Amino acid sequence: MRLNPANGAMESHSIPDLMLIALAPLVTALEDLAGRIKRLEVEIARWHLADETSRRLETIPGFGVMTASAMSASIADPQCWPRDGSSPHG
Repeated sequence: MRLNPANGAMESHSIPDLMLIALAPLVTALEDLAGRIKRLEVEIARWHLADETSRRLETIPGFGVMTASAMSASIADPQCWPRDGSSPHG
C-alpha cells in the first residue's frame, strides 16, 4: 500500500515477488549505508564542537556544521605561512 499524494487515498502496488527478492539486498545495503552516514555525521559534529576554527567558520552565512568542518579540516595550519603574506612556495 502507498499513499497517493494527489488525492490522499491509499493505493496498492503490485511489485512482482522476483523483483522484491532481487531488490531486498539493495534495500538492506542502503539501510546500512544510511546508518553509517548518520554515525559519521555525529562524529563530525563532535569534532566540530571541539575545533575553534570550525566553530568560527560556521558563523559565516550559509555555512553549517558539515561545510565548516570540511573547510577547517582542509585549511593548512596558518603558522606555516609567513606573517608578511609572502608564499612559502616562492
